[in-house]
Amino acid sequence: YETDIIFSNNYGRGWQRSTSWSKSDPAFAGAVSVGVQSNGYPVAIIATPKKADGSPGALYRTTDWGESWQKISGVDIYVGSDFWARYREYVLISDSADPNTFYFYTGTDFYVSRDGGVTWQTNTYLAENFGITGGTVSLTAVPGRAGSLFLTASGKVFKTEDFGSTWEKLSVSGNAKYISFGKGRYEDPAMYMYGTVNG
Repeated sequence: YETDIIFSNNYGRGWQRSTSWSKSDPAFAGAVSVGVQSNGYPVAIIATPKKADGSPGALYRTTDWGESWQKISGVDIYVGSDFWARYREYVLISDSADPNTFYFYTGTDFYVSRDGGVTWQTNTYLAENFGITGGTVSLTAVPGRAGSLFLTASGKVFKTEDFGSTWEKLSVSGNAKYISFGKGRYEDPAMYMYGTVNG
């Protein structure tokens, strides 16, 4: 199969293809910064699976709307040709308030970048404190709150307010799958969950 990476800067009315990305190289996740740089473009990051020769996949970064891509060092991705079946174990998102912050979760390691994807720090807080080691996950940034995230994994809900350095397990569901946010009745956004509550 082939992979196209396309961008829109007019709410989807028109699209342009990244001509510098090889269509034969698969990518299974992507994120775009909440703000733009001084050149007027956002930062976009994509994740690729490991290669056919067994070498790890990686994150790639563009700051010019896909005209060029830079491989990010320090983040190795070992999901292989089965990534379409396992892609929900690997989540890449941007912060909803800080345009320089991105997050990447592999099911065991949680990565965060605070400089627009140039460098990444990792921790294993979720695995060490809650035994989370893979499985379907979702990662959602709280609108307007830098460093505030909700994670669903193994049917549970976890929350961080310090960019993923520490996490709190919430007793709100026995089988949570996805978290999303929308317009709230008051100042805070409304939170929606797909899953089973108390049952």
